[in-house]
Amino acid sequence: MKRMLTILALLALTAGSALAQDISGSTVTVDPTESENGVVFLCFTVTNSSLDFEWIADITLTLPACMTILDVPPASADPAVGSDPFNPDAPIAFTGYGTNVANWSGTDSFGFGFLTGENAGVFCVSVEVNCACDNVYPIVWDLAGDGFGGDPHVLNGTLDFSVLCSTPTEDSSWGDVKALY
Repeated sequence: MKRMLTILALLALTAGSALAQDISGSTVTVDPTESENGVVFLCFTVTNSSLDFEWIADITLTLPACMTILDVPPASADPAVGSDPFNPDAPIAFTGYGTNVANWSGTDSFGFGFLTGENAGVFCVSVEVNCACDNVYPIVWDLAGDGFGGDPHVLNGTLDFSVLCSTPTEDSSWGDVKALY
């Protein structure tokens, strides 16, 4: 009997940490690509670092007020190359057209999110940049888990990058090149 109680106590201690399900260490990075006339294509890699199977159910990216979301490419919710992190039963909805706040969200019928732990997904938007703004842009990101297990279920941070608004020119010459020293 004593041995059985000891085993049950050990199982109870390990079960608590195994069911923690948090999204600690999850991150967002951005890879901007300028096209033309102030339009920028932004691809965000969202990495769910949960080691205990909490899914991410909500991604919110708040761009600077001088950016307006034009569209989201159809492939914006595809998994990163070489991984299959998405729950096929959790449809991903996007909101944010015409605003500066992009949001992807979705849960399945059990309340699980769409991006599994220890995987990454790539989410892209095209934005118009008001070139009168400063060229260093902070982006605020918020990730929310599916709410099961322990804290943290929400993480946030900021990303800084520079976008140089270019004006297309018909003719250019070596005289247009400025010295870098």
